[in-house]
Amino acid sequence: MRMSRFLGGIAAIAVLAAAPIGLMATPLGVTQAQAQEASASFNLFFGELRPHGVWVKHAKYRYVFCPRVDADWRPYTNGRWIYLRDRGWYFDSREPFAWAVYHYGRWTHERRLGWCWVPGNHWAPAWVSWRRSDDHVGWAPLRPERDGFQIDISVNVGEPPEDDWVFIPTRRFVEPQLS
Repeated sequence: MRMSRFLGGIAAIAVLAAAPIGLMATPLGVTQAQAQEASASFNLFFGELRPHGVWVKHAKYRYVFCPRVDADWRPYTNGRWIYLRDRGWYFDSREPFAWAVYHYGRWTHERRLGWCWVPGNHWAPAWVSWRRSDDHVGWAPLRPERDGFQIDISVNVGEPPEDDWVFIPTRRFVEPQLS
């Protein structure tokens, strides 16, 4: 009986350890970024992000998270883009709040607060809009679709505001560090 439990524990550890390796080994290709089935709760975000910024009560979105960053900071600039087959362009960042703010929810830019994140419960490799020319690529954080905590996926047909866009030369797009 002990041997059976031991072997079961070893098998579970092996499966959990192999999951990130499968993601890293995913070959690159061309596909549209898609929201995934993974979901998260507001309470998880609230507790885990608190050391890295401030939660502000917001009239339109209930609560927003404003990361503790430099005044000229912008979302989706401190990291790199990695292409994941069947998922699309994934934003990879070492910022302590990156796991949540770049993959769940949307961003809003408030005059008095700066960039603030509106939590959502659906995962995506990045919540951005894209533009591309022969020699430049650009992206802008998607704004929230509606008031309150984002609990579903909606399609936005409007363009992000002009000031939200970041453009870089195409040759720099997949560099290890954008900023």
